[in-house]
Order: sequence, then C-alpha cells, then structure tokens
Amino acid sequence: MRTYTVALSNASKSLIAFHKPVGYVVSVSDPHNQTIYQLLPSELSHYRYIGRLDKDSRGLLLLSDDLDLVHKMSHPSHASEKVYIAILDAPLSSRDLTQCLSGISDEDDILRAVSINVVSGTTVRIVLQEGKNRHIRRMMHAL
Repeated sequence: MRTYTVALSNASKSLIAFHKPVGYVVSVSDPHNQTIYQLLPSELSHYRYIGRLDKDSRGLLLLSDDLDLVHKMSHPSHASEKVYIAILDAPLSSRDLTQCLSGISDEDDILRAVSINVVSGTTVRIVLQEGKNRHIRRMMHAL
C-alpha cells in the first residue's frame, strides 16, 4: 500500500496531511498494534496527530509539530468540527437522522452529531464536535 503525505510549512512549523490506512492505530505507541508512526519517516516521529481514526477506519489525519495548533484543533474547549464520510450497511431513515442530532445513549455516553446528511444511498456525511471512542460506529450500531 502506498501512503502519501502533503506538507504545508513556514520557517519553523509544519502541518502534514496523511492518509491513514486500515489496520493502524492513531497512537504514539501501542504494544499490541501497529501505529501510524511506523508508516512515517523517522524525522516525523515528534509530530502529533490532530484527531483520531480507529484501527478499522481509513482517512485523512493531520499531523503537526506546532503543539499550539494541535491543541487548538483537538481540545474540546475549542469546538473544532470534524467531518466524516461513512458508508453504512443500510440507508438511514429520517427518524435515524433526527436521533443522531438529538443524541443516542450508549455505555454512559450521549453520542451526538452536529449535522448528518445522506450523500447518496448508504453514504452519509457526519460532522462531530466531540469524538468519543468509536463514536460513529457506536451511533450507527445503536440505531
């Protein structure tokens, strides 16, 4: 599998767009799984990720050596929105969409989307401000 990175930088800080493949965890280290850092050149080992995707997901991750930027984009107090495209096993009903917006109770969490739209058939665009563990998978499973 080929992975590509695109870097945007100024004199002292960089932001990298990285496509995470399935099978890797977004973590600095994990004794049981391969991490995204095993795919990156060693000179990027000090970069920190912005956002997370679970091991079974693929998609865009941002990495940066600008810790202030990482904090501003990651910390819930800054209310950054994250956009996900999900391909589901079955289409969602209008009732399902309403439930995702109002919140779904699962394992002592309320899982909620800021917005959710059907792109076509079983493909949905979901916007989250908060990304709890396996948030989208858990919402869809609860439906």
